[in-house]
Amino acid sequence: MIVKPTTPFSDEDKLKIDQYLMRGGKLLLLMDALHADMDSLVRSGKDFTAYGRDLRIDDLMFKYGARINQNLVQDKQSDVLPQAVGMVGDQPQIELLPWPYFPLLYSQSNHPIAKNLDAVIMQFPNSIDTVKAEGIEKSILLTSSNTTRTENAPLIVTVEILKRLDNAAAFKQSNVPLAVLLQGKFNSLFANRLPRTVADSLAAMGTPFLANASKPGQVLITGDGDWVLNGFSREGPLAMGTNPYTQYQFANKNFLLNAIDYMTDETGIMATRSKDFTLRLLDPKKLEASGNQWRMLNIGLPLLLLLMAAGIMQWLRRKRYTR
Repeated sequence: MIVKPTTPFSDEDKLKIDQYLMRGGKLLLLMDALHADMDSLVRSGKDFTAYGRDLRIDDLMFKYGARINQNLVQDKQSDVLPQAVGMVGDQPQIELLPWPYFPLLYSQSNHPIAKNLDAVIMQFPNSIDTVKAEGIEKSILLTSSNTTRTENAPLIVTVEILKRLDNAAAFKQSNVPLAVLLQGKFNSLFANRLPRTVADSLAAMGTPFLANASKPGQVLITGDGDWVLNGFSREGPLAMGTNPYTQYQFANKNFLLNAIDYMTDETGIMATRSKDFTLRLLDPKKLEASGNQWRMLNIGLPLLLLLMAAGIMQWLRRKRYTR
């Protein structure tokens, strides 16, 4: 798991990740593409500028089949945070209002990782695009609602956005991907570009460079890294995905555990979560036409068998004592 990295990846770092994946590795990339968090807003009191982190890992993700965009996703379907809405005397009046930078995400697919889960909350997330990667299966696990908008960086994050929530025309995007699973035999980013000396060094250490995967691997990418971090309140740390003001716990923990179970499950048990079970209802016409017959059969047949058994037992008893 690579959770919310803040410093750029070197070529050496990327080579290690790449070769791990070429050998069938399982990788979770939980990324923040922009500098954007609530601490910045609290410090400024009103707004801050969100800008790119320049993590230098875009080429690796692009090679595997996905791209995290330099933007922020805003959604009218979001969690609530306390906001000052006025003054009562010399005291600010606080209300819990929707904060569109904290969208509530659901699954539009039947994938076992996200099926039948409650909402997953993310903070200042970035949208994800899938790109062409030969032989790679792509599954969109979590998306925004049908009242979404995105803004490209650099942008100003401000509480003034609360005044624009009623503008339906501004939130006209739908189902923006925010969590993507990539599966298959990946091709190395360093194929045909690795220096000969590095390749020789890897071979000498018993881990020769692989330009193509020897085993299928998996990469789960999310456009936010905060969704797996624990918040804090005056009482101490909070459970993953818990709003400190309402104490409501979203499905972040279940989503993470499902992802780990799925990616490490070699028996295929997790795949059974994607099966649908349909309850077959009785045909009312047939039920009305033959209902009396089935009632007589269900009630009369057990009584008849009981009487027959009692008669046989009585006959055997008389025969025994008559002798």
